[in-house]
Amino acid sequence: MTTLSVGDYSVRFKDGSSPPVAVERKSLSDLYGTMTQGYHRFKEEMQRAKDTKIDLILGLENTLGEVAEGVSYSKFDGSSMVKKLMTLEIRYGLRVVYCRNRLELARWIIEYFSAIGREHVSGLPHPFHSVARWPA
Repeated sequence: MTTLSVGDYSVRFKDGSSPPVAVERKSLSDLYGTMTQGYHRFKEEMQRAKDTKIDLILGLENTLGEVAEGVSYSKFDGSSMVKKLMTLEIRYGLRVVYCRNRLELARWIIEYFSAIGREHVSGLPHPFHSVARWPA
Protein backbone atom coordinates (compact mmCIF):
# COMPACT_ATOMS: atom_id res chain seq x y z
CA MET A 1 0.00 0.00 0.00
CA THR A 2 1.23 3.48 -0.90
CA THR A 3 0.26 6.91 0.40
CA LEU A 4 -1.08 9.02 -2.45
CA SER A 5 -0.01 12.63 -2.97
CA VAL A 6 -3.55 13.44 -4.13
CA GLY A 7 -6.87 11.63 -3.90
CA ASP A 8 -8.11 8.61 -1.98
CA TYR A 9 -7.83 5.90 -4.63
CA SER A 10 -5.51 4.99 -7.47
CA VAL A 11 -4.26 1.73 -8.92
CA ARG A 12 -0.99 -0.09 -9.56
CA PHE A 13 -0.96 -2.65 -12.34
CA LYS A 14 0.82 -6.02 -12.30
CA ASP A 15 3.70 -4.54 -14.31
CA GLY A 16 4.25 -2.00 -11.50
CA SER A 17 2.98 1.01 -13.42
CA SER A 18 0.32 3.39 -12.18
CA PRO A 19 -1.83 5.62 -14.36
CA PRO A 20 -1.68 9.33 -13.53
CA VAL A 21 -5.21 9.28 -12.14
CA ALA A 22 -6.59 9.57 -8.60
CA VAL A 23 -10.13 9.58 -7.24
CA GLU A 24 -11.11 11.69 -4.25
CA ARG A 25 -14.27 10.21 -2.69
CA LYS A 26 -16.82 12.43 -0.94
CA SER A 27 -20.17 11.95 0.73
CA LEU A 28 -22.52 14.94 0.65
CA SER A 29 -21.49 16.07 4.14
CA ASP A 30 -17.79 15.61 3.24
CA LEU A 31 -18.32 17.68 0.09
CA TYR A 32 -19.87 20.60 1.95
CA GLY A 33 -17.14 20.48 4.59
CA THR A 34 -14.40 20.36 1.97
CA MET A 35 -15.85 23.17 -0.13
CA THR A 36 -16.32 25.45 2.88
CA GLN A 37 -13.97 24.98 5.87
CA GLY A 38 -11.55 22.70 3.97
CA TYR A 39 -11.53 24.63 0.71
CA HIS A 40 -7.98 26.01 1.00
CA ARG A 41 -6.59 22.49 1.53
CA PHE A 42 -8.60 21.10 -1.39
CA LYS A 43 -7.44 23.91 -3.71
CA GLU A 44 -3.86 23.00 -2.79
CA GLU A 45 -4.60 19.35 -3.58
CA MET A 46 -6.08 20.27 -6.98
CA GLN A 47 -3.06 22.45 -7.77
CA ARG A 48 -0.69 19.66 -6.67
CA ALA A 49 -2.52 17.26 -9.01
CA LYS A 50 -2.28 19.73 -11.87
CA ASP A 51 1.41 20.42 -11.19
CA THR A 52 2.25 16.69 -11.09
CA LYS A 53 0.08 15.95 -14.14
CA ILE A 54 -2.34 13.70 -12.25
CA ASP A 55 -5.98 13.67 -13.29
CA LEU A 56 -7.95 14.22 -10.11
CA ILE A 57 -11.50 12.92 -10.16
CA LEU A 58 -13.95 13.99 -7.48
CA GLY A 59 -16.25 11.00 -6.96
CA LEU A 60 -19.46 11.98 -5.21
CA GLU A 61 -21.76 9.55 -3.43
CA ASN A 62 -24.70 11.71 -4.50
CA THR A 63 -26.46 12.79 -7.66
CA LEU A 64 -26.21 16.27 -9.12
CA GLY A 65 -29.81 16.84 -7.99
CA GLU A 66 -28.97 15.92 -4.40
CA VAL A 67 -25.95 18.24 -4.41
CA ALA A 68 -28.14 21.04 -5.81
CA GLU A 69 -30.66 20.53 -2.99
CA GLY A 70 -27.96 21.43 -0.48
CA VAL A 71 -27.78 20.45 3.18
CA SER A 72 -29.72 22.01 6.04
CA TYR A 73 -26.68 22.56 8.28
CA SER A 74 -24.67 24.64 5.80
CA LYS A 75 -25.02 28.33 4.96
CA PHE A 76 -23.61 27.40 1.54
CA ASP A 77 -26.65 26.68 -0.66
CA GLY A 78 -26.90 23.89 -3.22
CA SER A 79 -26.98 26.13 -6.27
CA SER A 80 -23.74 27.80 -5.17
CA MET A 81 -22.17 24.35 -4.62
CA VAL A 82 -23.02 23.25 -8.15
CA LYS A 83 -21.59 26.49 -9.56
CA LYS A 84 -18.42 26.02 -7.51
CA LEU A 85 -17.97 22.43 -8.74
CA MET A 86 -18.44 23.48 -12.37
CA THR A 87 -15.91 26.30 -11.93
CA LEU A 88 -13.37 23.87 -10.44
CA GLU A 89 -13.82 21.59 -13.44
CA ILE A 90 -12.91 24.48 -15.74
CA ARG A 91 -10.19 26.11 -13.62
CA TYR A 92 -8.35 23.02 -12.33
CA GLY A 93 -9.38 20.28 -14.76
CA LEU A 94 -11.19 18.53 -11.91
CA ARG A 95 -13.55 15.88 -13.17
CA VAL A 96 -16.67 15.42 -11.05
CA VAL A 97 -18.54 12.11 -11.12
CA TYR A 98 -21.99 11.99 -9.54
CA CYS A 99 -23.30 8.64 -8.29
CA ARG A 100 -26.45 7.60 -6.41
CA ASN A 101 -24.63 6.21 -3.39
CA ARG A 102 -21.34 4.84 -2.04
CA LEU A 103 -21.82 1.41 -3.63
CA GLU A 104 -22.41 2.88 -7.07
CA LEU A 105 -19.31 5.06 -6.70
CA ALA A 106 -17.25 2.02 -5.67
CA ARG A 107 -18.48 0.23 -8.79
CA TRP A 108 -17.63 3.25 -10.94
CA ILE A 109 -14.08 3.40 -9.52
CA ILE A 110 -13.50 -0.31 -10.20
CA GLU A 111 -14.90 -0.11 -13.74
CA TYR A 112 -12.97 3.07 -14.54
CA PHE A 113 -9.59 1.75 -13.42
CA SER A 114 -10.34 -1.59 -15.13
CA ALA A 115 -10.96 0.27 -18.40
CA ILE A 116 -7.66 2.13 -18.04
CA GLY A 117 -5.98 -1.22 -17.39
CA ARG A 118 -7.44 -2.73 -20.55
CA GLU A 119 -6.14 0.22 -22.57
CA HIS A 120 -2.73 -0.09 -20.92
CA VAL A 121 -2.46 -3.81 -21.67
CA SER A 122 -3.31 -3.17 -25.31
CA GLY A 123 -0.47 -0.63 -25.50
CA LEU A 124 -2.63 2.44 -25.91
CA PRO A 125 -1.69 5.68 -24.12
CA HIS A 126 -3.67 6.89 -21.14
CA PRO A 127 -6.99 7.90 -22.70
CA PHE A 128 -8.06 10.72 -20.40
CA HIS A 129 -8.08 14.08 -22.13
CA SER A 130 -6.83 16.52 -19.50
CA VAL A 131 -3.38 17.24 -18.06
CA ALA A 132 -2.27 13.68 -17.31
CA ARG A 133 -0.29 11.53 -19.68
CA TRP A 134 0.81 7.94 -19.21
CA PRO A 135 4.50 7.77 -18.28
CA ALA A 136 6.64 6.89 -21.30
